[in-house]
Parts: sequence; C-alpha cells; structure tokens
Amino acid sequence: MHACGVSRKGPFHVKNQDAWSVTQALGQGMALCVVSDGVGGRAGGEVAANFVVKALPAMLRRGLQEDACHNQDGESAAMFAGSLGPHACADLVAQCVRRVSRQLRMHALRQPSLAGMSATLAMLLLRGDEALVAHLGDSRVYQLRDESLIPLTDDHTLTASLVSMGDLRSSQAFRHPARHQLMRCLGMLRDPLPDVTMVHCRPGDRFLLCTDGVSKPLGDDTLRLLLARDGMPETLAHGLLDEVTRRRGRDDATAVLAFV
Repeated sequence: MHACGVSRKGPFHVKNQDAWSVTQALGQGMALCVVSDGVGGRAGGEVAANFVVKALPAMLRRGLQEDACHNQDGESAAMFAGSLGPHACADLVAQCVRRVSRQLRMHALRQPSLAGMSATLAMLLLRGDEALVAHLGDSRVYQLRDESLIPLTDDHTLTASLVSMGDLRSSQAFRHPARHQLMRCLGMLRDPLPDVTMVHCRPGDRFLLCTDGVSKPLGDDTLRLLLARDGMPETLAHGLLDEVTRRRGRDDATAVLAFV
C-alpha cells in the first residue's frame, strides 16, 4: 500500500479540527489509515480528532499481539490473525472502536473545558486482497476501481436518516438546519455501533478517506474525476484540497489516499 494524507484548516477556523494517520506496519502484514473530524468547542474538536487517530492504531496493535487476550474490562481481545474469519475481524475492530470511544469520553470528563467533545471516524484496514472499512459520523470512505467511484459508507447524520426514511428529499438535506447533527460518533454517552464492512480489493484500486470538508464541496462526480487522474497519492491528495479551496470550501478539509 502507498498512502498519503493532507489536511488544511478551514478559512474561518482558528484551529484545524481534523486529523489523520497512516500506519504502514500495524502487524500481521496489515496497514491502517484513519481520518477523524472533531466536534466540541474551540479546543475540544482538535483534541478529540487527534486523540482518535493516535489511540485507535495503538488499540488495534495491542489487539494483534499474542499476549493481549483480555483487556481491563474483561472483553475478549482476540488476535486479528491470518486464520481469523471476516466476522471475527470485524468484531475485533468494532470492539477497539468502542474502547477508544470510552477513552475519549473519559478524557473529556476529566477536563471541563473539553466537555461534550466527540469525533467522527473513517478507517481502512488493508491486508492482501482484503480491506476492512469502519466508520462513524459523516467522514467517508470511497473505493475507485476502473474509474468507477464506489461509496463504502453512509453518513450517520440526522438528515441522512430522514432521507432514508422518506421524510426529507436529498435536495433539501444540504440546507437543513440539522445537517451537521451526528447520530453516531466517538465519545457519545452510549457505546457507538460502528458500521464495519469487508470489501475485496485488487492491484490498481484506490481508496479515499475524507472528512465532510472534502466530500460536501466536491461531490461524488468531481471526486471520481480527480481520483482517476494520473499521479501519486501525494499529488492527488493535494489536488483534492486545492479544488476545495477553489470552490471556497468553508470547513477544515482532510483527505487520505491509499493505492493498492
């Protein structure tokens, strides 16, 4: 895997509340990409996003170690070993995501200035011809294959829920006053249930993980055209954010590109 991430502060923001990380050698021949968009006041969002992109790789790495059979709350931490099936792999990832969510919530409780902070998650775990995707909130993961863009996530927002139930048209969701309200995220009071999906990948596939500061101003059609261009991940990632700037995107913007 060849991966690169780029992040830029929104033009009207004091701090960048997005964060990302790429871990090429997580263990068991796997590589990990993580993107997070923080929520929560002037400082909380930045703290939350950076907490997630550091804590989740560490949690998954511990889950891969042979001697990590149980954690302090007694939950199983089975190895993500080569013999482990897709369902067991997904269970381990979901378990680690829930633990990180609890840690984030506890971190906020210890510091009143961070009260209520939370974060989205877009995660890609690659090993051989398998890719595992996990997400919470409205950060997204896409797969580009043969110039076709395949969305691998559905937003966990109030407006997305209203659209899926038929109570709101897609054209109305962009202007809805609650369009930024998250239904699921890291740091929420109850343990979040992440969507975890296993997908097949092959040489030539390209994966994009991004915050809504990229997906919303560009849209799927523009994302497909930009991702299909010739170039290395670094070049294309910068190109995505340059286009966000040209379109006067107002939010923090983060993109991680991974080439198989």
